[in-house]
Parts: sequence; structure tokens; C-alpha cells
Amino acid sequence: MDARILLWWIIPCIAGVKYPFLDPSLPWDVRVDDLVSRLTIEEVIGQTMASLSPPIPRLGIKGFVWGTECLRGVAFTKSTAFPQALGLAATFSSELVHNISEAVAIEARAHWNADRAQGRVVDHEGLSCFSPVINIMRHPLWGRNQETYGEDPFLSGSLAQAFVRGLQGTDPRYVRASAGCKHFDVHGGPENIPSSRFSFDSKVSVRDWRMTFLPQFKMCIEAGTHSLMCSYNSINGVPACANRKLLTTLARQEFGFKGFVVSDDWAIEFINTKHQYVNDSSPEHRELSIRAASMSFVLLKNINVLPLKKKVPKLASLKVFHPSELQFPIASGCDDTVCGTYNKSETLNAVRHSDLVIIALGTGQAVEKEGKDRRDAELPGHQLQLLKDAVTAAEGVPVVLLLFNAGPLNVTWAKSRPDVHAILACFFPAQATGQALFRTLTMADGQSAPAGRLPATWPLDPEQVPSMTNYSMAGHTYRYFDQDRSLYPFGYGLSYSSFQYSHLCFNASSIIGGEAIAVTVQVKNTGNYPSYEVVQVYLSWPNDSLNIPKPEIQLVGFSRPYVGNGQSVKVEFKVKADQMAVWVDDTTGFGFIPGKMTLYVGGQQPRTVTRAPSNVLTKQFSLVRA
Repeated sequence: MDARILLWWIIPCIAGVKYPFLDPSLPWDVRVDDLVSRLTIEEVIGQTMASLSPPIPRLGIKGFVWGTECLRGVAFTKSTAFPQALGLAATFSSELVHNISEAVAIEARAHWNADRAQGRVVDHEGLSCFSPVINIMRHPLWGRNQETYGEDPFLSGSLAQAFVRGLQGTDPRYVRASAGCKHFDVHGGPENIPSSRFSFDSKVSVRDWRMTFLPQFKMCIEAGTHSLMCSYNSINGVPACANRKLLTTLARQEFGFKGFVVSDDWAIEFINTKHQYVNDSSPEHRELSIRAASMSFVLLKNINVLPLKKKVPKLASLKVFHPSELQFPIASGCDDTVCGTYNKSETLNAVRHSDLVIIALGTGQAVEKEGKDRRDAELPGHQLQLLKDAVTAAEGVPVVLLLFNAGPLNVTWAKSRPDVHAILACFFPAQATGQALFRTLTMADGQSAPAGRLPATWPLDPEQVPSMTNYSMAGHTYRYFDQDRSLYPFGYGLSYSSFQYSHLCFNASSIIGGEAIAVTVQVKNTGNYPSYEVVQVYLSWPNDSLNIPKPEIQLVGFSRPYVGNGQSVKVEFKVKADQMAVWVDDTTGFGFIPGKMTLYVGGQQPRTVTRAPSNVLTKQFSLVRA
């Protein structure tokens, strides 16, 4: 266990008594050994139980709160709410995730300080965060997709590292708040269909475990996370929270984890505090929430409508899952998000004689959440009928469709219709939804053009993906899925501007297995608007005589530069040696396949049917045996 964690809650409050564990000049391990030697077995157990640990007055130790939820803000308090993790993954911005987790840590510390000043020990207002969630979005119908950073291990791990470093800070002695990467491991559904997550056995091959489910946790540990949360499920017959191979052999011995492990607990009772002692909201954090939401939006379709170029005389909005703070008339047409009851006349009356129609549809907690998987990817209830009726009644005026969801939605009809002029994927953008949408739809601030990219594949039909209980990676995620059969591919997203890629360069045309390769590319904004661009780097392997299973293609780098219209930027990447390795077999472990490696650099995946206008550059280099 990390000694710093163990000593957080110690407060010297006995006058005239000096214990070695209270002496900050001594090394951590000396202080911890002294403290533990003075505790009874019952006291040790009491101090390491989740939630509230009792005080020990005889040693001057006050009560301590072990856990709180910090994935998108400090939960259960009046704190800044940031977009859900999947939306943040769509930003492809490690810097943004770092800034958000830093803000979350500051607010968590503020609540903690206020509680201490009042002599309060309040559940879920601690400094030990049960975040981030870095399980991959492996199946489109999993109920907790919204909490993930998408389907790619490298993207998830990179954002996890940013979260951990922002939350914990860089001071070698003092910690803002501690991160807890979860759920460790091989966890990604089902919640309740067709099996219960509390008893599910994840049967996984060593190859898939090593190449898909472990990499992001290894990256989280490398970032210095103070804790891991072991998951509910078993892994090949052994419960994760009693799994020596997982928690000791892999986490501690192989990956070098030095923190503490906390078990997940579905029976935790949340306390709804009636009084708020700290107003930890700040203009800076509110602005960060608006900017984060705007950066997360993914433009899926745009037929010369966005950005809105002038004030709209008469605006109609139909909402099912409606964004907050939108300043225009709202009509529902449905009784709730599920849209079990539909009022067609209300829809038609709202749309007729309007100059612009904005329709907000989606899922929400009634459809997908922890403990509740989705049964299909269709728009819930009568939402599709509402959309069709509204589009017909609009009679050609611009129609903008806003989607609020985590798992993919079947919007094939809207994608194919020329009278649905724009589609914007919004995920769950939290408290600043209205302001963020206003900036993005109008470019009112001159710099909020949508630049999010899908962090997970939207298949045409979830039936294309193997069962959620099948943990073989074949057919799951863009790495093993035929992207020609997707509605929208991983990494996809449009912009108000256009970009041209050129001058793709390597530092070597041939490298030895175990070496890294440096990559540079030139990106020019050839459009009319300044915008961020998500530059994506993918790698594919050569064929080999052993037919070693490996991803069809793999994301190995990404960056989100801001490029003024007419301007160019040079973007640099380094592809590490371990990103070129594949799992050869259970005896050999990771190894390198000699031959021609292909690198793709652009604003999207190569070889997909649904494409953004920007080009993708391709270049090969030779990988030879050491």
C-alpha cells in the first residue's frame, strides 16, 4: 500500500504526545510501520473498510472517508458537472481530461476542507475517488457505455493517464485527491441481460486479455494511480476481487502497482446531504464545463446548414431528451424520454411555419445506465415516428437533429434523408448543455466548431456484434470489426472547415523490433473557419505465416491541434515499440512480426465507407528482427 495514502487521515490532536508516525520529518515507511504497530487487528480492519472509517481517539486519529465518485465531477454535492466520459473521449484531448480532473480534485479538496472545519465526516465527500472508468466500450448495448472512454485501449489508457495526473497532482509528498481506476478487469457487460453482472464469469483468452483488457490499466498504473477497484465478475472462473493472478502477479509484480485495491460494492447507500457548506462552483469551472461539452460534440452530418448564419425569425424545437438552457420554444410530443405515448398534433403544430427545426432525441437513464443494458439500438418508443412527422411537416426548412445517448443509435433513416440537414451527437454534456450548443451551432465565439470524433463504432445493427457474454474480441470494436458494415466508424466526425494532410515523414524507413519510430505530418486548414482537428495515427501489421490473431488496424497516436483557417501546423508523434508488438502465443508472449508495417495519418480511419472530407496519408516502413 502507498504509505502516503495510509497517513492522510492522521491528525495530531493529543497535546504533549509525540508518536513517530506524527513526525513529518521521518520517511513514510517508518511512520507507517510505527502507526500499524500501535493498532489492534480490529482497528486495522476498521481503518481499511470502505466508506467511513471510525476515529481512534487514543492515537489522535480522526474519522476518514475512503470513497467518492469523481468521473464527471464530485458526486452528491453542489459541484461542477462535466460531460460524461464517453463525450470527453470524443474530444480526443488528453489535455482537456487533465484540466477537468484537476478541477474535480480542487472541488473535492474544498468539500473535504469544509467538512473538516465543521467536524463532519460525510460519506462520498472524501479524497479517494472511485474514478476513472477505463473498461472498453466493447458492446453497443452495454448499459454503462457512457462511463467509458470508448472502445480503444490506447485511447482509454491515454485519457486515464491524463485523469490520474490531473486529479492527483505532481507534488511528491502531497496529493490533491487519489484516483481509482476501475473496474479491474475484463468487465464490460452484461449488467442484467442476459446475465447478472454480480455473478457473470468473463471467459477470455490470454491474447484478448493482454491486448485489449489489460493495456489501459497498465497505463493507469504507470501514471501513478493510488488505487484500483476490482470488478464484480469472475475471470475464467476466479472472482476478480479474489484473483491473485490479477491483483498480485499482474498488478503488483508485473505492472509495479504500489497503491491499494478497493472492491466494488453495489449495496453502497448514498447519503443525500441537505446542507451545502462549500459553494465550490467557480466561473472558471463553469466555463471549463461549457468548453468541455462543446469540444465533445461530434458532427455526424451537415448539408450546408451549420453553423447557423443569421438570427432565425421563428424557431421550433421538439424535445424528448431535451438540452437545458436553450432559449427558444419547446414542444415535447412525447410523455417522457422513452416516448411511450406520442402526441402527433403537438409535433405538427410546433413545426409548421417555422424557419428552423431542432429535434432532440436519445436515451438517458431510463434506457441505459448502471444495472440496465439496452435491448436494441433503436430510438426509444415513438421517437422515430416523431422525427419522421416533424421532418415531413417542416416542408424543407432546415432540420437539425441532436442526439443524446451513450451506446449507438440506429439513425439510418435520418442519415439517408436529404431533408434532415444536420445531425450532432451530444452524448450527455451535463449542466452547460444549452450554452455549449449555442456556441457550437452558431460559432458565436468564433472558435467552437465541432471537432469531436466518435470514440466507439456505431454498427448498422447490434446483431452484427457477437453476444455481450462472448469475450472473444473477434467482431468487437473497430480493431476487429469490418468498418464497411458500420453506420459510423470509430474516429469519425465532420467539421465546419476542411483539412489537407501532407508531408508525412518518418525518422527511419527501417527499424529493429524494440525501437520506436518518430512521425511528423503537416495539417492545413483549407476551409473558412478556424477549428480544432483530431489528427489520428493508425498502424496495421503485415501478414505472417503463422496467421497470428491481431487487430486489423490499431490507433497508436492522436492529437488535437487548433488550426486557423488558411494556416498549417506540424504535428509530431512517437510510435513506441510496445505499440508494434502483438501477442504471439501464451509461451512467447509479446513479439514483433517482421515485414512491412503500414502507418496511416489523417482525420479519420482509412478504408471506411462513411468518411470525412479530409485525406488520409499512408506510408510503410520495414520492421526487422533484433
